Amino acid sequence: MRPMARRGCILAIAMLVAIAMGPGVGLYLVNPDLDDPEPRVAALGTPVLILWALGWLAVQLTIVVIAYRTVWTDEESDG
Repeated sequence: MRPMARRGCILAIAMLVAIAMGPGVGLYLVNPDLDDPEPRVAALGTPVLILWALGWLAVQLTIVVIAYRTVWTDEESDG
């Protein structure tokens, strides 16, 4: 397998994980339990769910930038 194709597969898998963990099923990991007497619903003055989603959004943005600069380049262009 070519290095570019391998890198593309790794980035695709990482993106799928980030999509699942960010706005998807990963929210259940940080969503406070209603039975907990003192649920932690805020960190740094911001709701934990928002921080969780923003963190995974940053991961997704990083993956897109890496793919743009490495995988989606036109190797035949001179510029």
